[in-house]
Amino acid sequence: ALPSGNLMRLSLSFLFLLLTACGEAAPDATKELPRAADTSTGMEVSTPVTTDSAVTDTEKSDTFRLVMLGDSITAGFGLRNPRLLTDGLDKRIDELRLAAGTDEIEIINAGVSGDRMQDAAARFDWSVGPDTDGVLIALGGNDLLRGIDPAVTRQALDEMLAKATGRNLWVGVAGLRAPGNATATFAAEYNAVFDELSTEYCVPLLENFLDGVIGEPSLNQQDGIHPTPEGVSVIVNNVGPWLHEALQGRHDPC
Repeated sequence: ALPSGNLMRLSLSFLFLLLTACGEAAPDATKELPRAADTSTGMEVSTPVTTDSAVTDTEKSDTFRLVMLGDSITAGFGLRNPRLLTDGLDKRIDELRLAAGTDEIEIINAGVSGDRMQDAAARFDWSVGPDTDGVLIALGGNDLLRGIDPAVTRQALDEMLAKATGRNLWVGVAGLRAPGNATATFAAEYNAVFDELSTEYCVPLLENFLDGVIGEPSLNQQDGIHPTPEGVSVIVNNVGPWLHEALQGRHDPC
C-alpha cells in the first residue's frame, strides 16, 4: 500500500490530468457556425442570418454609419460570405469617396432572410440603433413573392420613413419593380408605394436595385431568386455610384 502522503499526491496528479484533458477537448470557438438548411431551396445558410449587431456608445466614431436594412439579399443568403453585398458596397463607396474627398462611410449589414416590409418595420428601432447616421431601406422582394397587399407594404414603408426622418437620419430607398407576370393593377399599386412615398418624404429612390440581375440565370443561384457572387457584383456596380451621389444630396427629389 502507498503511504497516505503519496496517495494524496497521486490523486491530485490524476485530477490535474483529467481537467487538462477536458480542456483540450473543448470546442474551438473560432470554428464556423453551424449551418441550417432553407426548406424552400434545400440550400445551406450560415446562422445567424443577421451579420451585424448594434454597437455601444463607447464604440461610436466620427465615421458616418449607414445601416442597410434588408432581407435575404442583404443578408447574403446562400453565399460563403454573408457580408458580400455590404462589404462590396463599402469598398465601392470608399473608392468613390477617396476620389471625391468626402467623409468615411461604414455600411452596417442589417439583413434578415425572409423579411417582408412589415417585418423590418417591426424591428426598425432595434436594427437602426441610436448610433446610426443613416439608413438604406432595401426591401420589398418578399412582399412580391408572397403577393402581399401593396397597401400593407405601403403602411410599413411609411412607418419606417416617418421614424427615420423624425430622427433626422439620412434615408435612401433601394426599391424594386413588379415583374412582368404581375397583374396590371398589382404592379401599378406596388410600384407606386416606392414612387409616391419617396416623393412624399423627399428621400432618394433607386427604382430597381436588382436591375440586370432578376431573370438572369448566370447571375442567380439555383433558386432563381438569390444572386451569385457575380450577381452581387452587378448590384454593387448599380447601387454604389447611386448611393454615393445620394449621400451627397445629388439625388434629393425635393
